[in-house]
Amino acid sequence: MTKKTNFISKINILLIIFLSFAFYQCNEKKQQESFSPKIVQVSKNEVVIKWESMETYEGSISYQSAEKKEGRPSSGKDIHESPHHKVVINDLLPGTIYKYWLKNAKTQFTFQTAPENNNPFSFVIAGGDSSEDYTSLIASENCGFMLSIKGRHENAHKTDNSYLPVFYLDGNNPGLNEDSIPQSAWKLDWGNLRLVLINKETDILSFLNVPGNFNHIVGVIFNSGILSENIDEIRSSAFHQKIIHYNKTNVNSCGCSKSAVAFVCIVNYPVKNFNLDGINYFSIPVKNKVSEKSPNPNSVVVNINDESASAYFPATNNELILKMPPPHGNITCTECGRLTKKGSYEESIKAYESFIEKNRKLYQVDDAYFAIAQILDEKLFRFSKAQEWYQLVVDSFPEGTLAFKAKQRINYFAKYSDYNFEPLEKFERIKSRYEESNENMMMGQQRMHKGISQKKQKLLDKAEEINKEYADCKVVPEITLWLAIQYQQSDSKKALDYYATLQNKYPEFSKKNEVALKIAETYDHAKLFKDARSAYIKAKDELPKLTESINLQLALVNKNITRINIKHISWFLAIIILLISILIKPFGMKLPRIKTLLITLSAFIYTFLIFFIILREEIIQMFNSYKEITLFFIAYMLLIPLSMIIAKTFTAKLCKGKIFIAKLLGGTIGMIFFISVFYLIIYSIYEQFFIFI
Repeated sequence: MTKKTNFISKINILLIIFLSFAFYQCNEKKQQESFSPKIVQVSKNEVVIKWESMETYEGSISYQSAEKKEGRPSSGKDIHESPHHKVVINDLLPGTIYKYWLKNAKTQFTFQTAPENNNPFSFVIAGGDSSEDYTSLIASENCGFMLSIKGRHENAHKTDNSYLPVFYLDGNNPGLNEDSIPQSAWKLDWGNLRLVLINKETDILSFLNVPGNFNHIVGVIFNSGILSENIDEIRSSAFHQKIIHYNKTNVNSCGCSKSAVAFVCIVNYPVKNFNLDGINYFSIPVKNKVSEKSPNPNSVVVNINDESASAYFPATNNELILKMPPPHGNITCTECGRLTKKGSYEESIKAYESFIEKNRKLYQVDDAYFAIAQILDEKLFRFSKAQEWYQLVVDSFPEGTLAFKAKQRINYFAKYSDYNFEPLEKFERIKSRYEESNENMMMGQQRMHKGISQKKQKLLDKAEEINKEYADCKVVPEITLWLAIQYQQSDSKKALDYYATLQNKYPEFSKKNEVALKIAETYDHAKLFKDARSAYIKAKDELPKLTESINLQLALVNKNITRINIKHISWFLAIIILLISILIKPFGMKLPRIKTLLITLSAFIYTFLIFFIILREEIIQMFNSYKEITLFFIAYMLLIPLSMIIAKTFTAKLCKGKIFIAKLLGGTIGMIFFISVFYLIIYSIYEQFFIFI
């Protein structure tokens, strides 16, 4: 190798290292220098998320329903490259919690879409501005939005805003309007609630009388500087009298105030709670820091149901009823549910029983009956007692929406009540603990299944022990099916053994048709596509109602079989071409000039790296990880010189005076080799690229 060629080689290597480093640094900076995202606007079917970054790039957000444990997430993108990112996600379901994360970031957030008009929801009123004060409260109470009493500034609710939209009393709400400025008053419609927010004295009726999609509940949040500290003076004030007048004009035929003002929250008012003419007034303090002894003293969680509302004060753990439902309307005990979330199941049952005793003569309390049954069923595993409460739901509220679910559980208990519920109790406890393990999975496991952990394997072993201990128990087929499903993703042989046991030993099992489809899915996941095709055809015969969806699966299986056949052909061609190039006399490979090889290879590498840097966001979207990108890049770069060597070798060995024909044949064989190996590279690294096959 000459000195000139050696110098060119060193320059090329340095340039390759520099461009590679620039590519990785560019993506690394993009991840490190992105600020926390902000939920700026939420509706029933749409969310708008913004964030800033130091680098200019096309932002992307991955998201999926919080209940979804597996499967590929959906994604939303910026409309153009910018350091100021804005992603609009459409086609969401109302009243649903979604989890989301910035592309290639590890931190995961959630948001909740606005509910349908009659569905319950909660929101938090915050008197302070430190984000750490409210994040745990937001999560535990499933709050849909936050209303901040204090003025907006750069760091106010920075963390909270990643989970829910934050609105401000003064109307300075960039989520609603990017050019917003402080206002004396404004309104917010959310579900079946209308909130009127008054910062300065104004005509409240101008906001109350505006038509909207709200139905039942109106609330007012008021700056205390406008009202007197004397309650009697408030009663005679123009503000209060206008609310009374509004409520009276909104009385419907049953004598109930529909769309009436139910509560007024006064900011920084000395008197905590009082009632004036049927309107509940309560106050919220404004503080900069929370007390270590008293969590969230400057916050209130407002719970809105179809026709009722309540306020929860975390600092004192007290609840204030803001609006009672009409006679025989549905009523829910939010405090009882709060005890259940904390794991205080016995206390929660007692609270529900007290709630039922107090309200059953005036209101519909089927929610409370069903909640007790669920706690006994899913948390305490006292199935005999749970069966009694489910039966009360069916007997007392036969036309209610929960009666059908209660009947399903009653039938389930009746079917598996042998051995005094002992095997069923053990099985349900195992299932519950297994599901808890799934909920604690890290985000990285969402994309790639990493097998069964030791903790989960012990639970599966215990389930198998139940099958052996109670071999003739009626719940054994259910346990066997559950075991098969858990092993389906990680140990296909074990899963197929369990499915075979169900088919051979329990031919009368009620879910036997489901087993046929599960067997096909197991073969499919194990990439035994010919067996999967046969199993899908068999499942289609047994499940004619699912013919359309099974045909879609069959089409995918046939595509995978075609891909495997092409893989085998590619291997055959690549090996044959390589052997012939070596074995045709004279033996060996004909290497091109090093200078030519280096220049050609460098041109490809520079082009490839620049292409990566310019379109890095699209490329990252296509691959699952940087490891896949690196493997693809290295394999592709090695394939280029090898294909050139193959072409050069065939050209030299076929050249017998006919140079043009030799070059044409050599180039064609080199191209065939390149295409064959390139197919194998893609198939091995990320076969989903073959959308056309």
